[in-house]
Amino acid sequence: MSFSTHTKIQYLIFIFTLLFIVSTIYLFSPFQTSSYIYNILISQEHIFNTNTSNQILSTNKTLSYLNNDEILQNSSRQKSEEDSNKVDVKPKIIDDFKSKFVEVKEKRLRADEEITDLSTTCKPYNFDSFGLKRIFDKKIEIFYECKRNNMPYVVLNTTYVQVECPNGDPGWYLLGPSLEFETYKISYPKINWKPFMGKIEVEVNYYEFVMVYCTEFNKQSKVQNKFLPLAYDRASKLANQFSSSYKPFGMHVIILSSLSRQQFYTTLTETAEFINTEIEENDIYNAYDFLINNGQSKKSRESFISMLLGKNIEEHLKYVKGANCTKDIFDDFFKEIQEDSVWKYYEKMGYVTMIGFDNMENDTCHDFGKKINTDHSLAGFWNTARGVFKYDSKDFTNKCFGDKNAHKIVLEYLEQFIRNYQGVNKFSINKITVGLDSENNSVTVLDKNLKNTIYNIIQIYKNSNEDFMIMLTSDHGWETKTFNNFIDNFIESSSSLNILFTKKSLINSLGSQTNNILSYNTQKLISPTDWYLSLHHLAHAPYGELQSSSTIYKSIKNKVKNSNFLSVFMEKITDTRTCLDIDIFDHFCQCTEFETIPLNSLILKKGIFPVVILTAEHLNSYYIDGIFCKDIDIDEILEVYQLRLNLDSEDGNGLIKVISSVVGFINVRIEFLIYVGVEAEIEKMESLSNYPVKRHFFDRKNGLVEVGFVVVKARRIDEHKCKDKKMAHDVCLC
Repeated sequence: MSFSTHTKIQYLIFIFTLLFIVSTIYLFSPFQTSSYIYNILISQEHIFNTNTSNQILSTNKTLSYLNNDEILQNSSRQKSEEDSNKVDVKPKIIDDFKSKFVEVKEKRLRADEEITDLSTTCKPYNFDSFGLKRIFDKKIEIFYECKRNNMPYVVLNTTYVQVECPNGDPGWYLLGPSLEFETYKISYPKINWKPFMGKIEVEVNYYEFVMVYCTEFNKQSKVQNKFLPLAYDRASKLANQFSSSYKPFGMHVIILSSLSRQQFYTTLTETAEFINTEIEENDIYNAYDFLINNGQSKKSRESFISMLLGKNIEEHLKYVKGANCTKDIFDDFFKEIQEDSVWKYYEKMGYVTMIGFDNMENDTCHDFGKKINTDHSLAGFWNTARGVFKYDSKDFTNKCFGDKNAHKIVLEYLEQFIRNYQGVNKFSINKITVGLDSENNSVTVLDKNLKNTIYNIIQIYKNSNEDFMIMLTSDHGWETKTFNNFIDNFIESSSSLNILFTKKSLINSLGSQTNNILSYNTQKLISPTDWYLSLHHLAHAPYGELQSSSTIYKSIKNKVKNSNFLSVFMEKITDTRTCLDIDIFDHFCQCTEFETIPLNSLILKKGIFPVVILTAEHLNSYYIDGIFCKDIDIDEILEVYQLRLNLDSEDGNGLIKVISSVVGFINVRIEFLIYVGVEAEIEKMESLSNYPVKRHFFDRKNGLVEVGFVVVKARRIDEHKCKDKKMAHDVCLC
């Protein structure tokens, strides 16, 4: 059926008008209307093409250049003229809009976010999200929820504590912290219980927690953050000296120890979704996910020293060597060390300070002394809990301290701290140990509690109209005890988390280019020491914009010896930055790739070739029937590559990839992925692998070291038909 010229004009006018409206909307609000407009355009394109399939346009111009005068001219043309100029025209403007809208990505943070800045030299490993999900699978069904422990009944507030044992039974209580327990010196304190019968109410005074028990297996604890007027007045006075019109700001660092960026998105799903829906997609806030945030090493201690003191571990250990943190004579020595810490800098800049851990850690005392000089600390609680709840550093993540587990105590204390100090600047660091739990139970329970805490903090600041920033960060990944998805699992350990979220207005107040700089740096290599300088920079946030050329910023950068470190809020990171530029060894660098090993190397002769032969013999003995799958007789090693191997380092365990040929099968190529572990790792190899372990001693800088080699995966990489059969392995020679 043909349409009249008048009908064609109606379609053209409709589309032109629609495109004009779309162009205007696209310029000013593309994210809100893109999907809706795109669907309209596609539907109208279909109508236009259908209704004009036998029609004629009398111009060589595309629809994107037509104006109303041209449409009127078209309407006056004769049908014969139209027939002579019959052209099948697809509106170019529709293709333009289609391509633009297809390129617009959903505004969400996600685990598989790609590096789109092609100029970035350091690009992280492309993780298999599905494989990591299997590694970090939640197992909540076996976790005991602490909230079931609702007895003894305890009420704790700022003036009194009320405790009650069920059935009027006798009980015992204590209030704390006691001065001798307010320390990070590891001890098992003697507990001085006070008895009561049935129910009692006592004044709290300056105490922050109470512990109660009615029977041996029925214990309870409650913790509160106690307001300190002197700390408030000190912070307020200092802040007003910097600026009499400052707007109070809260900087809150939550360290999720041993939790990689991939594990965060895979296991803390409620928290990740909350950040996306309530923050990233909210016009009031900005969120930044730093994709190449590299840990300092596999040991938490090294990342913390870099992030909190701005020192590398070798320099720090050399300085504290011989200092016994448990002895009073060294108190002034460690007090001097803390002068370089981020919390002391914030104190001097007019902040009330707080630090919280979810247990008592040995390294805290050795690195900072037995007392951390902040206004608030949970050291007294954890020292006392060691004697009451009998926990140690291995079982605290899943242990109940009354009706709460360790991380919830820390998170609630943080919320109370923020509420107590409204009207003044606040700084806090809280470390929660979650990634070390082999069953992922503590991660699972943390998810909901962390989400709720973030929500509560946002509400507090919304009501007080103060500025805030929350940094979710970690020291390193987990490196799970499994050989599944092993390359992903192995590299995941160096991929630490860092997500910032705050008000857009705060980012704008830091500088007109701050948002662009931060967004740019999310795709660059970042170290813990960069965050040390960045936190110093943020301490000035309430007092106005800081210039990169200012004396203040230069003095901040001079706190570290390496000039490559910077504040991620102030400077753009260079495209060519490497791990060695920022004092991170190659064997713990996210950007490290497989490198060739010479075929005449000692490690090939003494470790690699022997373990390949052992593995082939193992396959022949246990997996190969000699009929459908022929025996494997290794001919020679053709190619060898290594990833992160460094036998001179305790955490320099690495991967080796070997490609070998087979006797009697000229085109067959077998790839062996070999895990190389130093000393303590050998036991892990033997317990996890299905293949034999080869041991050998090698010379290194500090003398002989025993090294273990084990194949974690073997497969054919040539084209073959054996893979079409259902086999128990991937190396069948059929």
